[in-house]
Formats: sequence, C-alpha cells, structure tokens
Amino acid sequence: MGTWVDDDLAYLKANYSTAMREELELRLCKLRGWGAVRTKAKALGLSRRHLRCPNRWTDQQLTFLRENYTSLPWNELLRKVERHPHSIMGKAKELGLSHRRNFYWRWRQYPRKDVDNNLSEAEWGYVAGLIDGEGTIGAYRAKDHHLPRLVLKISNTRSEILDWCKNKLHMSEEKFATAEWNLYAIRTILTNASPYLILKHHLAELALEVVGLIIEKDPYLELNKSRLNEIYMEIRRINKRSHHKDR
Repeated sequence: MGTWVDDDLAYLKANYSTAMREELELRLCKLRGWGAVRTKAKALGLSRRHLRCPNRWTDQQLTFLRENYTSLPWNELLRKVERHPHSIMGKAKELGLSHRRNFYWRWRQYPRKDVDNNLSEAEWGYVAGLIDGEGTIGAYRAKDHHLPRLVLKISNTRSEILDWCKNKLHMSEEKFATAEWNLYAIRTILTNASPYLILKHHLAELALEVVGLIIEKDPYLELNKSRLNEIYMEIRRINKRSHHKDR
C-alpha cells in the first residue's frame, strides 16, 4: 500500500468532494485501492454525499417548509416545493414539524373497504329505519386520535338483523350485538339512507360534512379543523339532549 505523501493529501482535500471518481482514481489509485482513498477521506472528515444526492434542499425550500407545512393544502405544498411527497414528509420529520400530516397523507393513499351501492330503495329505507330506531351517529375524541372520530353503529340483540347488515352493508366490526363501519362506508350508507331518515336526518347531514372534510379536503388546515370542532360539539350536544329526553 502506498504511503500518503503531502501532494496526494493536498489533492484529496481539494478535490474529494467535487471531482469524479475516475479523476480521483487516476491520480490517487496508482499505489493504493479506492477503499484506501475512502478511508483516508473519512479520517480527514471529507464527504461525497452531496454527489449521491444532487437534488439537495435549498435554504429557500427549507424556510418555506417550516413556515407553511402545517397551513398549506397538500397540492399547493407539492407545487411550491417541487419535491416528492415522501421527500417532504421525511424532511418535515427531520425538522420536527407535525407528524400528523404525514400520517394523514399516507392514510389517504390506501383505499378503504366501502359498501356496495346496489341496495334497492326499499332496502335503503330499511337501513334508515334501523339507524333512526336502533342506530347511533356520534363523534368523540380518543386519547390517541388527533381528529374527532365519527361513529355509525346499529345495536340490536336479534342476530338476524346484524347478519343482514353484515351481508348487505359489509360492516367493518361486530361486537356486543353492534354493527360498526369505517369512514368510507359511513359516507355511502348515510348518503343513500339520509333521504329516508326522520329522527337523525340532521345528524346525518353533520356526519357527511365531517366525512367530506376528512376524506376530500385537508382536516389540518385551520379553517377545516375549526369547522370539525364545531360539528363535533354540535353532534355531542344533539346526542346529549336526545339522551336526556329518553330518560
């Protein structure tokens, strides 16, 4: 292995971070291998990392991301920063910005199981009757959930009714004689059943607005987040009032 002379060291320091590998090998690898060059460069604190990642974040992009990550809609953020969503999310995490938008963006990329929209009008009327009589349209805040959680469920002790819901509406969960659905299924069920609802028609309208804000828009924009909180409080108020009337 060749001994590092002063001229070689000076050339390495001046060119390692900018020159092509072929140029470095031509000058430095006559008496040593490329591994020895890399080892010496590491010992000197030199790096070629930016050559492997040429599209580095500029100061302007970083400043824009810090100031706008939690306030701009995703489409506008992508257009302004001009980088891949995964790159934006990784940099946001590195900068300590909100991880909730990362989770939300990933959540929207994967389709959720929906309800087959092929029931007859009579069947949708029957669904509306179940929701009016045995159903709950509610909202609550779980400790580990950063958005108000929307709930649609039908409770009944007759197994044939829950079996019908399972077969026709593909419920996502069944426990304690209760059928529950995810957000996409809630949108389909309430959209089709709301014309036949009587007691819970207003709750269905509020629930559909929640679904629209979460699925179709960005719930982390301040305007949408404020509206979600308003709807959450209104749903809670209606259900609390109905509970006192039943008693």
